Amino acid sequence: MQNDHSRELMSMQARHLTEAANIKKQYEKDLSFLQSVVRKALAWFPRFREMLRMDELCRRVGFNDEQTEMLIKGKPLKYSGVLYSETHRRRFKTENVIARIVPDETNSRKFTLRIDGMPIVRWFREQAERLQHYVQPERNGQGLKM
Repeated sequence: MQNDHSRELMSMQARHLTEAANIKKQYEKDLSFLQSVVRKALAWFPRFREMLRMDELCRRVGFNDEQTEMLIKGKPLKYSGVLYSETHRRRFKTENVIARIVPDETNSRKFTLRIDGMPIVRWFREQAERLQHYVQPERNGQGLKM
């Protein structure tokens, strides 16, 4: 009985190793295929890489999949919510802003994410300055001004 059990266990282990090897081969084949498709897409569509960069940026600042898809298609998005700036390491609350991806004015191969018509980097900078001005108390010569 113990010999039968050992044989069965070895048979199952061998089957498992074979299946694992087959899965690995299929994974490598699929990965190779997808890499070739991406290479072709990058060659055939020069703006494809830039659109992928915009997709990533939209997701990092806080747009969901549906909103990001709308922006990538070039449609304006009316947005109220929170946007995150990695540069300032903070979230900024927004109300009724218009977000849009447009071709960059200085480089036609690039795109820019704009909020209310201004590049998002400048928009974040203005929000941070506004917040800093609001939070920073005014001082007179002897302490806080009340």
